Amino acid sequence: MSKRLTYEELEQRVRDLEASQTLREQSHIDGLIESIQAGVVVHSRDGTVIRSNTTAQIMLGLTHEQMLGNELFDPAWIFLREDGSPMPVEEYPVSRVLKTKKPVHNLVVGIQRSNKVEPIWVLATAIPEFDENGHISQIVASFTDISSLKKSQEQYRNLFENTMQEVHLWKLVRDQQGAIKTWRLVEVNPAALKAWGKTRSEIIGKTTDEIFSYNATEQFMPIVKKIFSEGTPYKWEAYFAPTGQFYHMTSVPFGEYFMSTGTDITDRKYAEMALQKSEKLLSQAEEIADMGSWEWDIENDIAYWSDGLFKIFQRSPQEGAPQWEKQSGFYKKESYEQLSRAVERCVQNGTPYEVEVQAIRSDGEIRTCISRGRAEKNGEGKIFRLFGTFNDITEQIKAEQALKKSETLLRNIINSSTDYIFVKDKNLKTILCNQQFAQAVKKKPSDLIGKTDIENGWDAELVKGNPDKGITGYETYDLEVLSGKIVQSTDTAIISGETIFLNSVKIPLKDENNQIFGVLGISRDITEQKKAEQALKASEEQFRTLVNKSPFPIVVTDTAGENILHWSKSAQELFGHRPKTPAEWFSLAYPDPQYRQEVIDRSKPYLERAQHSKIAVNSGEYHITCRDGSVKICEIYAQLISGYLILTHNDITERKQTEAEIQAAKEFLNTLIDLSMFGMWISDQEGTVIQVNRVLCETMNLADDQIVGKYNVFKDKNLKAQGFMPQVKSVFEKYQPARFTIFWQATRINDFAFQAARDMYIDVYMFPIMDTQGKLKNVVCQWVDISELKNAETKLREMVEFDSLTQVYSRQYLLGLAERMFMRIKQEQTSLLCMMFDIDHFKLINDQYGHKAGDIALIAFSEIVSKNLRSNDIFGRLGGEEFLAVVPEISLEAGKKLAERIRLEVEKTPITVGADCITMTVSIGISMYKNNKNLATFDELIELSDKALYTAKNSGRNRVCVDHT
Repeated sequence: MSKRLTYEELEQRVRDLEASQTLREQSHIDGLIESIQAGVVVHSRDGTVIRSNTTAQIMLGLTHEQMLGNELFDPAWIFLREDGSPMPVEEYPVSRVLKTKKPVHNLVVGIQRSNKVEPIWVLATAIPEFDENGHISQIVASFTDISSLKKSQEQYRNLFENTMQEVHLWKLVRDQQGAIKTWRLVEVNPAALKAWGKTRSEIIGKTTDEIFSYNATEQFMPIVKKIFSEGTPYKWEAYFAPTGQFYHMTSVPFGEYFMSTGTDITDRKYAEMALQKSEKLLSQAEEIADMGSWEWDIENDIAYWSDGLFKIFQRSPQEGAPQWEKQSGFYKKESYEQLSRAVERCVQNGTPYEVEVQAIRSDGEIRTCISRGRAEKNGEGKIFRLFGTFNDITEQIKAEQALKKSETLLRNIINSSTDYIFVKDKNLKTILCNQQFAQAVKKKPSDLIGKTDIENGWDAELVKGNPDKGITGYETYDLEVLSGKIVQSTDTAIISGETIFLNSVKIPLKDENNQIFGVLGISRDITEQKKAEQALKASEEQFRTLVNKSPFPIVVTDTAGENILHWSKSAQELFGHRPKTPAEWFSLAYPDPQYRQEVIDRSKPYLERAQHSKIAVNSGEYHITCRDGSVKICEIYAQLISGYLILTHNDITERKQTEAEIQAAKEFLNTLIDLSMFGMWISDQEGTVIQVNRVLCETMNLADDQIVGKYNVFKDKNLKAQGFMPQVKSVFEKYQPARFTIFWQATRINDFAFQAARDMYIDVYMFPIMDTQGKLKNVVCQWVDISELKNAETKLREMVEFDSLTQVYSRQYLLGLAERMFMRIKQEQTSLLCMMFDIDHFKLINDQYGHKAGDIALIAFSEIVSKNLRSNDIFGRLGGEEFLAVVPEISLEAGKKLAERIRLEVEKTPITVGADCITMTVSIGISMYKNNKNLATFDELIELSDKALYTAKNSGRNRVCVDHT
């Protein structure tokens, strides 16, 4: 048989024939084409078939005559793409060559023959031949049958797609030295995609670290290096953090690739871990509970003791468990006899038992224990084994006895507390409470026992909660505690008709078996503190602005601590330095290198804390050397405001000098100080003071012998004048605690002088002390000086009234005044004009010239409006660049002229900021009230002004618009 030529050999032979002008030997060429293993079809320059071999005819299912002269789009055959879809004629291999004049190599094509159901899959190649003018003379197309290979690929793909194992193929990525750097995903099956929670399109071609959130390359690099260095498969177990699963993995290397398969063994691993944990927990539980377990094989008389049981009797496990008949010496006689009878009944008829016994340890110590036993029967119903537990309850009994002894003491302690203390059972019924808790609902503690909060008179809405009002009920917290949580909360309660705030903590109570049986609650009255916090929070923005204008020296730096952005005038005057960087500042302010480094190290953590705190952080006290050589002692507060670090220096030099002078006296007084931080006195049943503490003496500026036996609360003129004597009497007569705040004036009481240095606000708390017969023994009074808090409240009220930047009325105060004026106007049936202003494009001023320029513009605008208004007109800042003026008793026409005059003056008044000259305009909306019955509130009048302002802005700005509703 003659050797068949390959296609490449044929191509070269044809070229040789053309060169030697032997192409005319048609029969010889046909013989060469016929000898090729692949199907061959020769096309003319227009694409028609001019020659074919037998292999091509078989593939297409046509004879040579049927193919001869056919064009590319002949319906005798249909070409398919690799995905099985019809291939357009323009994509045929010959069509591509005719269009591009370039060869087509190894194109996968399906040939759908009309007389066959299954297509033939071939690897197609088309080569153009050119004449001496460079034009295509003919095209030789060859087809290699790859149907069997295609079918094998489909079978492999089906197995790959449907296997339950995870399969993924990776290609190594090496660095310039050839070392393995990482690996990139080439192929992955659906099982792996599901386990990883990924889609194919988002991970194919990516490295392992790009696919997984953890550092997978670092974790699996040793395994990859191992399989490529040894050249053999490797099996191993791995935990994959992204999915929380355990896998049995197999990795196989080949060339620059490796394939990994994984089988999920998570359930098996967790079962193994659970078994290990259970065994450990059982041993721990026996140890914790002072418990042991035992078994007795009756037929073989073999006993088994757990480690816990050996520990109870303090015997070595190496001795082995003693037989039942040898255990008589392990118990006191009475206990052994009782236990023997129970064991005998259990052996005879299977009766379970539970017996309290007195066990004797090896060292002779007697322990109280509970022995429990049960019987087990075999298939014939015969008892062949006893088993049970042995629990040492000695410490439990001791604890119960100690608990009973301390119960009376505990009740006395909680009843003397000013906090509200209670205990509830799992049904949320009160089982214990102190007098303070009971008095809140005007009852005795005994009246509350066995009842729920609602039954005891607490507000039902506060107990159950109301989601619509944002109220979380007491019961919600109680149920959380019963689930094992410790709950801290700030609650409200209605006591004596007043709503108070309580800082509460609720703790689960557990029995000796660590089971929760109730809730312990302790609540403290924080009403005054809460009010102060709310007042401070309401004025937070005004307070921050006030800080910026503070007379305290202020330094502004960037958050990175690299540059000093601003020195306040007071800072420059105090220190004399004005460096541009913190490094320069440290060098000038702290010339001693050792102290300088100490300052840097000490202040660093406080400055870092300030970066994440909403309040100022006190970084401590520092000795700062000024330019004139003097040293100032300053407290430095750091606060992050609007992206800048604000450092406020409080000069405490004089205070420190004063403190140093009085330190000697303080040290002597500290030796006499008692435990209380408040002023306190104790009186007898008649109200005469019999004992005082140091704080009270200092507050009143008197020695104790000037008060004891001389001051009587019922003769205090301050209490009588301010109407608090009824509360005082209720303490002495009704035994009810009293709390009130009094303005205490330095005046003469009981014919001797209380020589206080100043008048004070005193928070007074009085409560009775009862004797064992329930009679009044003494009254204790606690004095707390709250003058500073009262002064702070006064200052806060002043801050709330005016806008800190423009010094016109603040929004809250402005709207309050306007609402009252509106009500007066309605009563007097006169007119009221509402004028709303909005500075045009104010954001551009901030963005182009800076916020400082914006502040100057707001101040200038406020001054223009203020000077055009009358003394009885109201003007203030609503917020940002919006302002509001309320003008009573004016006509609409006069109001329009007033608004236009303000608008023109704003437009013609330039604002100078450094080298820049800024002009601004304002849009104004006007609404008018004059016996308008449709306007019920001032808010409705504002809405009309806002509507007119909106019209002015949408009409081009810099104009006055009137709402005529």
